[in-house]
Amino acid sequence: MRQTLVKDSPEAVSSPATRWRRAWTVGPRSSADGFVTAIACAPGADLMAVGDRGGCLRLYRRSGELLASRHTDRTADLMEMAFGHHAGRLYLASIDRGNVLRLWDAVDGSPLSSVTLTGRRGSHLGLFSIGGRLVASLTGDPWRGVLIDLVSGRKTAKDEFGEHPTVYLNGRPVTVTADRAGDLQVTAAPSVATPTVAAPSVDTPGVAIPGVAAPGVAAPGVVEGAPGRPVVCFHSGDRLLAGVIQTHEVTIWDIAEHRIVDVLSARSPVSDLAATTDGDLFVLAGGEASFLEHRPPPDQGAALDRGPD
Repeated sequence: MRQTLVKDSPEAVSSPATRWRRAWTVGPRSSADGFVTAIACAPGADLMAVGDRGGCLRLYRRSGELLASRHTDRTADLMEMAFGHHAGRLYLASIDRGNVLRLWDAVDGSPLSSVTLTGRRGSHLGLFSIGGRLVASLTGDPWRGVLIDLVSGRKTAKDEFGEHPTVYLNGRPVTVTADRAGDLQVTAAPSVATPTVAAPSVDTPGVAIPGVAAPGVAAPGVVEGAPGRPVVCFHSGDRLLAGVIQTHEVTIWDIAEHRIVDVLSARSPVSDLAATTDGDLFVLAGGEASFLEHRPPPDQGAALDRGPD
């Protein structure tokens, strides 16, 4: 199955077997919004953040309702964003192209504090409450990791801080990554590895999907130090899924069953992906953020094996 995210695609809005249907889009085609450069979904299912190249932050509900729009005196692109809870409140952290890490109030979008970083910017941003402090984490090659206290600005190196989050599969902690070809790699935390997962696509028989090994062909393992592809893990009901960004596509894997259940396509390269706890997807491609509402078919087991409509 292949779903296209472009606006003029009937598959994106009317296919009865589609598990994700686009509900709304934010981007340069709207006179009120600029070129989108960063997206994030809050813990829960009803709050999304959009950042643009003018440094503007916007908060949206799942319905597409705009809750807040905030500017600062900076106009640098917002490149990474992450939500986090601390002391009973929800916050948002962002980092812009000028290496400024900023903390926002996630209720009304007010900018609260900022820290100017030196050195290379990390490629993965997280926001956590640790020991009574609100702390941002940055990880990514060549950094192993750094923690930044968003009140004092104090930075602490964390060599053991991995760039891939831990998720739970059948009650066991694992990390989920993808190699350069897009093949999924599931690794038991902290050190026991399992073979690379490679599965046939559920798309049209005979049509190859880039990055997916053919049936019966062993996929190569992840090469040490080789750049991988971004992976976002999320739940759809009781299933743990993984979205893997592959240039103009997002491949959706069922992690437990080691197979692809959907392929979402876009005309522009996909640069970011986020997910809600209800399995909705937020996809950033070509300066547009598209919210895809998760609407599983009545007979989900049959739909997972269904070919093109």
